[in-house]
Order: sequence, then C-alpha cells, then structure tokens
Amino acid sequence: MKISSFVALATSAAVTLLCGGVDAQNPINGFTPVTGPSFGNIVRRMPVQDLANTRPDIFNMLILALASMQTIKPETDSLSYYQIAGIHGVPFIPWQESSVSSQDTSRGYCTHNSPLFATWHRPYLSLFEQRLAKHAEFEASKFTGSEAAKYRTAARNVRLPYWDWAAADLQSRQPPQLTASTVTVRRPGPNGLPQTATISNPLREYRFTNANLRAQYFRNQFQSATTTRRQPPDSRLSSSDMGAVDAVMNQGYSSRRSAVYNLFTIPTFNEFSNTQRSASGTPNSWNSVESIHNTVHVNCGGQWGHMTAVAYSAFDPIFWLHHVNIDRLIAMYQAVHPDRQMSPQPASGTFSRQVSNGDMDDLNTPLAPFRHSDGSYFTSNDVSSADSIWDYGYAYTEVPASYRGDPQGLAAFTTSRINALYRSGSSNAKRSVDGGQHREWICHMTFDATEIEGSAEVQVYFDKNQQTSEATPSYGASLPKYTEPTKYSNSTGGGYDKYGHFVGACASFQDATTKMTMPMDITGVVFLTDALLEAGCASLEPKDVVPFLKSHLKWVVKKGGQEEVPLAKVPSLKVGVSSSEVTYPKEDTKLPVYGTFETHYDVTENKKCGFTKKDEKLVDSKPAPPVQGGSSVEMPSSYPDTPSSYPDNNKEPTPATTCSTEVNGHVTTVHVTTYTTVCPSAMATCPPTVMPVTTAFTSIYPEAKPSYAVY
Repeated sequence: MKISSFVALATSAAVTLLCGGVDAQNPINGFTPVTGPSFGNIVRRMPVQDLANTRPDIFNMLILALASMQTIKPETDSLSYYQIAGIHGVPFIPWQESSVSSQDTSRGYCTHNSPLFATWHRPYLSLFEQRLAKHAEFEASKFTGSEAAKYRTAARNVRLPYWDWAAADLQSRQPPQLTASTVTVRRPGPNGLPQTATISNPLREYRFTNANLRAQYFRNQFQSATTTRRQPPDSRLSSSDMGAVDAVMNQGYSSRRSAVYNLFTIPTFNEFSNTQRSASGTPNSWNSVESIHNTVHVNCGGQWGHMTAVAYSAFDPIFWLHHVNIDRLIAMYQAVHPDRQMSPQPASGTFSRQVSNGDMDDLNTPLAPFRHSDGSYFTSNDVSSADSIWDYGYAYTEVPASYRGDPQGLAAFTTSRINALYRSGSSNAKRSVDGGQHREWICHMTFDATEIEGSAEVQVYFDKNQQTSEATPSYGASLPKYTEPTKYSNSTGGGYDKYGHFVGACASFQDATTKMTMPMDITGVVFLTDALLEAGCASLEPKDVVPFLKSHLKWVVKKGGQEEVPLAKVPSLKVGVSSSEVTYPKEDTKLPVYGTFETHYDVTENKKCGFTKKDEKLVDSKPAPPVQGGSSVEMPSSYPDTPSSYPDNNKEPTPATTCSTEVNGHVTTVHVTTYTTVCPSAMATCPPTVMPVTTAFTSIYPEAKPSYAVY
C-alpha cells in the first residue's frame, strides 16, 4: 500500500486513530487546523541551553514529548513526526489535501527565494509546536504521586526552543543539548511514579522506522540512511561529525553576527526576508535572513547530510531549533518596523502549485497546506505583524506580549535588545561602536543557483600568500579561523594557499534532484570589517583597505561547502566589494544608519567573476574613487590568539534571563560544571578548551559520543 493511501486514511473524518491518548485534538473535517498549543497561555520560546539550565522540568517534558512524537505514531500517519517533517520536502505528496493536477510533485510545500519564506514557516512551526505540546500533555498525564502536578504544569509550558547561532556565548557552535547521544530524564514508571532513565537524545537525530517509505520516496544517499546525519564524512551517512559542524559554524561567526545585526537596517521586508535579487538594491540589502539561514543549513549538513538538502532537512531535529531562531529574527524585524510588509514578488515553486514566468506571490497567496479552523488557508496577512505570534501561544524575550497594544514601545524595546545582543563587541579602538562612525566593508554576490546541482557555498577568504612557510597560523582559543588545506585551483586569482584566512560564506539551498524550470538569481553578503581589523589593516579607510583586498581577497565555490566547483561552471557569479560610513547612535533604542554606499570596482575588476563597471546597474551604489598606487600588503604571520571581537571562552557564563513563566512556583538550583572540546584532526590542530556550561557534558569528536543529564 502506498503512503498516499495511508495519508488519505489518516485524514479521513471517520478514521480510527491509533494511540488515542495523544490525539486529544483530532483532525476536524479531514484536516488539522493550525492553532498553536491549546492551553490559552503565552510562553516564551527560549535558547535551548537556557531552557535546560533554568527550567529543567519544562526541558524534561520537551524531551519526553519529542521522543514520543518521533516514535509513538507510525510514519504513515499524517500527524507523525515523519509526515509533519515531510511537509517541507519528501515524500512530495499532499498533506491532508487531495491530489490535483496543479500540484508540483517534484518538490515539497516549503517556499524559498520568496518573501513567503518568512511567512510560510511561521504556521509550519506552530503546527509542529501544537503537536509537540499535545505529546507533552499526554506524557505528563501518565505521572502519579506528589510530583504529577509539577510535570503537568511543565507540559503546558512546553514550546519549541531555539539555537541562536549569532549569539556571543557559543560563537555559532551547537549547544550540547543538540549533540549529546543520550539524555537523562525523569519519566513515569510502571505505576506512574517518576523514575530516572537515560534515553536516546531526540534533539540529536531522528531514526527512520519504515524502510519501504525510504525506498519508495527517498533518493541518493538518503535512501539507505536510517538516521539523520550532520556533516557525515562520506555518502554512506554512517555517522555525524558534530565537531566538524562546530568548526565550520564557528569560523563564520564574526561575519554571521554582523550580518544578523545588519538585517534590521534593510529598508524593505522583501529584501530582508529572502534571497531573490531585487532591482538595484543597496549592497547591504543583498543580505537577508534567508541567506543567513542557507549557510547554517549547509554548515550543519556538509556535502552529504540531511540539513544540506531542502527536501530532507526537516527530518533533522536541529531544523526546528534553527527555524525558530529564524522566526524570532523575523518577529524582531516586524516589531522594529511594524509598517513594513511583503510586496508582490515573482513566485517561487512549491508543491501546492506550479509556477510560470509572470506569476506573483503577495499577501493573499495561500500558505498551503496550513488552514484555520474554518478551513480557510493561512495567508501572509495572518502572520505579517510581530503581535501575530502571541495569538499562537508564544513570545520571545525580544518580543514580549506585555507590549500588546503599544507598537512604539515594542519597537524601542526590541531595538534595545538587538543592540545588546548583536552590536559588535570589539574593543579595538579602530572601530567605534559606542557612538560615532566607522566605515563598514562588505563583499556582496549574486549568482543563478540553478547552475549548481544541490546546495553550494561561495566562500570568501584572505589569501596569505605564504606557501613556503610550514607554520600553521593559530586563530582563536579553541577552533580554527582559517580554511582547511584544499585546492583553491579554481578560485579568484589562481594558485592554492593552504594558509587562507576564512572570512565568511553565502549559500544556495536546494536539492540536486529537484527540477529547476526557471533561473533563480540569489544574493548574499559577507561582512569583512572585523576580519580586516583582525588581519592587521592599518585602518578602515579605502587607502588601506583597497590595496589589502586587491592583494588578498579571494573566493571559491563549493558544493555542500566541501567539493570545489570551477568558476567557469557558474558564469552568472558576480562578486563585488562596497563600503559605507555607518553612524552609530548613542541611544540603545536606535539602530545604526548607513550612508551612501560606494562600490570599489578596482578591488574586483581583475578577479574572476568580480564586479566591473559593466555591473553598475545591479546595485544602488556609486562608484568609489580608485585608490592609486596600492602596493601589495602583507598579512601577519599569525592571527591573535584571542581576537578582540570574540568573547573570552574562559569567562564565567552570563546568567540566563529569567523566564516569565514559572513552573509550580519552584526555583531550581543549577550546578555549573564544564566540558572539553577536542577538535578532530581532519579539521585542524587546536588545543583543548574548557568552556563553562551548566550541564555535565564531555565532547570528544568524532571518537566518542557524549551524554548529558537534565537532573
């Protein structure tokens, strides 16, 4: 029997549902409306490590609920973890809908390279969250004894946590709660009394249970993989390399943090939300929340892992925490700019409809397959304001429900939180961020993503030109900041430099097996300013920066961030460098203001795929005066052990923000311990680093898999 037949049964109004206890919310008239958790309360979504450390009872119920969601229903059930994850991509079948000829069965329901990227994922996350909350409620109902009320209260406060990969505490590394193999929890015993047990960590991976479904609907390396993998070493997907994920994520931290801060200065919602190239946007508006999102996907999946492929990414549990953070940034933008909404833009393909040239997406485009209780489809109108999140039972620290009815107060508060979280922490006197101005430098790029099969990165680095030296430059106290020795034979200026200093990357996010019928021009930005200072530029003025970039700036294209693609195969790629004076107000309630952008064509005009004067119409920027007599500039033999723009890993952790929702009025004592990270030799040689965290955790990748305890 094919899965579509099972789905039809599962969505029938007359179906007899399995595991009845968890199905308090049955499908209504053949579909499940998206309402968010049904408890009537608004609970703050939190960073997963803060949730584990400060709200262990809620975290405990989250783990029990997610483990239940992943196992209690068969993968043929439309409300199973597998089927809800499958809305995003494979198995490319209707979800609680009928099959019609207008559907595009070559892809999933998710929408990318469109402003709908921001709005579609909000009801998707809410659907997942409401099912997670139902599983939490069901698991809590099994408890008996004096602690039963505590766990039932905790269950009503279960919401999806997030992973803030731009925050200073982990510097883009995964929190230990996402990587440990096992977790120790309190769960109901045979008589309902709480008992301690160690279970497989449902935040680390999802284990597929139906081999027939994989054989029928999965392709390539994913067909034989029984478990989701992050950065697997090869196409066999036999293991995850969490150390590799942390290494590649960490080396892009500085540019990623700057990119997140810049998001809130982008002038339109369309440019903020997605990678689709707009007509003559300013260079910094080639940055977008989707572009940042793409790079995180590729960094987590690598060349072969599930997160790198659109159609398979939602099966990895990290997908949900990654996208909650994306939703958080979108809500923050909506809070700061309540008057900005999406405007019509060329439509992107999705399972719900086939698109042709001239088709447009707008505020009224249905966000299928998500429906309200009356059967009508969600549209972007339903989720285009920050306060819409409160209607679905959740909030964020930066977007609290206490500001309902006060949009000006919310905008000021959210802006102050943005400045506190993402404003550069550099203490370097060359870069003033406490009032005053400095010049911001960015590398912006565009290319047709359909020219490359699957997801790919454009990686930007500074060539050190030191092939004769055997010394390996150190960067940072724990993880490498330079590119691993790979053959940059197709890179910008020819030659291969194993001492290249990695700056950042932009990525496309797609599937090698998905048919692309139209070009898909996307954009991205890598922020250069911190890296320029770290590399020893005398100043941020063009007279110093332009000669340096002429000598050292390079880029390379890599499938999955690993396999090099000749630049000749990406003829649409255009890479430019622009700068602008940025004014930083002293008030925390105001965002930085960019001045007129200047594009430095003399940096890129002699580099492969570089911007030339012929590309002036691509960006809203004036040509910068050429810098005369720029001689070659040498980079330092090594980078500082602790760059000033990065926090000290050995400092005590910042106390977590208290949660507005208490669990039964109890205060939990958390004991601070440590874990040790040892980088795998395949990535780099670096000394072990002890980082203070609030859970007992040992990480030695890839030789051993860690465990951690909630209690």
